[in-house]
Amino acid sequence: MYSLLTYADKAGTARAGISVGGKVFDVLKAADSTGKELPGYRTIDMVRDWDNAEKLLEGFAEAAAAGKLGAAEVGAQDKLTLKAPLLYPNTLFMAGSNYGAHTREMAGGAGYDKTTRKPYFFIKLARQGVIGTNEAIKIPHTSKQVDWEVELAVVIGLPARNVKAKDAYNYIAGYTICHDVSLRDIGHRKDWPQWDRDWIQHKSCDTGAPMGPVMVPHRYIGDPQKLDLKTWVNETLQQNSNTDDMTFKIDEQIEYLSELFTLLPGDVISTGTPSGVGRPRGIFLKPGDTVRMEIEKIGTIVNPVVQGE
Repeated sequence: MYSLLTYADKAGTARAGISVGGKVFDVLKAADSTGKELPGYRTIDMVRDWDNAEKLLEGFAEAAAAGKLGAAEVGAQDKLTLKAPLLYPNTLFMAGSNYGAHTREMAGGAGYDKTTRKPYFFIKLARQGVIGTNEAIKIPHTSKQVDWEVELAVVIGLPARNVKAKDAYNYIAGYTICHDVSLRDIGHRKDWPQWDRDWIQHKSCDTGAPMGPVMVPHRYIGDPQKLDLKTWVNETLQQNSNTDDMTFKIDEQIEYLSELFTLLPGDVISTGTPSGVGRPRGIFLKPGDTVRMEIEKIGTIVNPVVQGE
């Protein structure tokens, strides 16, 4: 068993690694020592050629577990500086209002009938937003109501077009955590009442999409619809739920999106957040806070909060 990650070497350069039993092995060094050829030197390159890269990485993990990859070992995972596992996703597709309890808390107790609706998505900026664990979330000067949202993120590993739900899991490379930082006070546009919702303002900002700490391959997760997910702000547990509360399940989301266009390897679907966000209680992030998010079988991502520009 292994997870795929990006770590910073002593020069600060982002390098691809696999984590096996808490130890990290540099993927390029592993390839050199075993005479294998990689599809690229970044984790995103491997995800974009997942059908081939997965077999290589599995072989590296087996060699590492057997003590045959010592030359590629770079240290313990908890001692290294980790970047976001994918630098960078092609597109971040974000599911809106996709947990029953969260829908009710945001709508004042009302839910919706799944049989009369289809999944709802917006796009979040990846290059500007994606950061890794221990990197700072920078509160933009445009917002006074910055909220937290823990989400299970699905990494696509094969081109997916018109995929049926029953086949959807065949197209998944793995899973990670995505924090959908939300700017609650600038989501509506009074100057454009005919359109009302402004998803760019509401959801995209610098450092607004922390991801990590690793990507766990699909084969090691088991049932992704039975994972606990939690958020702490400072030491207070704010979100505590399970992915079984998703309204539209992962396979349904892939079916819906792939009907519209081709999902590409390296795309990420962030599947929505559970209840426990700050807005219904008037609680928001502020400089000096620390956000910790955890999803079962994936790990924990921690981000301090500072004032941005």
